Amino acid sequence: MAPELITALIGFGGAIFGGLIQAGFSYRQAHAQFIRDSRQRDYNLFVEAIAGMSQASSGSDERRGFVAKAIEAKGKIILNSSPAVLVAMVQYSAHAALASEESYTDFANLLAAMRADIGGDVSKALAPHVRAILFEGTSR
Repeated sequence: MAPELITALIGFGGAIFGGLIQAGFSYRQAHAQFIRDSRQRDYNLFVEAIAGMSQASSGSDERRGFVAKAIEAKGKIILNSSPAVLVAMVQYSAHAALASEESYTDFANLLAAMRADIGGDVSKALAPHVRAILFEGTSR
């Protein structure tokens, strides 16, 4: 075989191999972004439902709608979230209602796990602010 042909084949093979590696990395990055975006939508739905339930009158149609939204969000979270979020969800779900310090702590831990799952800040200083924002007038 002529040296020119060998050089051309090596160059062509290198370009093909490089393209395959780049395509693999691009796919992996796009898939990771898709997972992050999906989880963020699910977490947003859940937080919106909890915030809505905290503001709606007990027994109202509006509250029932938010409860349905929370159930939908929990289903999506079960299918789509990280194990850390599932563990935090189990701890939060052990409370019938957000009415005790432990329930608020577990809810703040759940939100911290969700934030960590999508790449957000997870500072412990956020917990009292989250409580104040979502449950007006109930922060310490």
